[in-house]
Amino acid sequence: HRNIPKEHRKKLSELILRAIDYAYREGCRKFYTGGAVGFDTEVAKALIKFRISHPDISFVLVLPCKNQSDFWNDAERDMYEFTLSVADEAVYVSEEYTKTCMKERNSYLAECCDILIAYVSHDRSGASQTKRLAESLGRRVYNLYNGLGE
Repeated sequence: HRNIPKEHRKKLSELILRAIDYAYREGCRKFYTGGAVGFDTEVAKALIKFRISHPDISFVLVLPCKNQSDFWNDAERDMYEFTLSVADEAVYVSEEYTKTCMKERNSYLAECCDILIAYVSHDRSGASQTKRLAESLGRRVYNLYNGLGE
């Protein structure tokens, strides 16, 4: 999700770190995130922080296209560029934006995961699509939105 309500941000950051720690204890060492504004960015920041005390992890940005940040504001683009610079790898599903590149990115994320950590508040989004696909593939899915006490 791109828009995280202000009242969710602090608790969500804590939940993300706990979820990453749980996945780590379950044996995960390679973490993937979609590189979008919002939840993906929050996960990337948490992974950067987590990697300080767990240098055996790596994180991969799975990106829909090389020009995905063209219409973002300066702060969003700066954070994206920083994340790109410290990620262990960046995978682009398309060179340029296409009608299907976002869906392809979401499919890549669902297919490559053992555990999907999500923030899904409604059924009509790329995040919900990724969550449904991961569930259909038998992956463990943890929707952090459910832990926010709505």
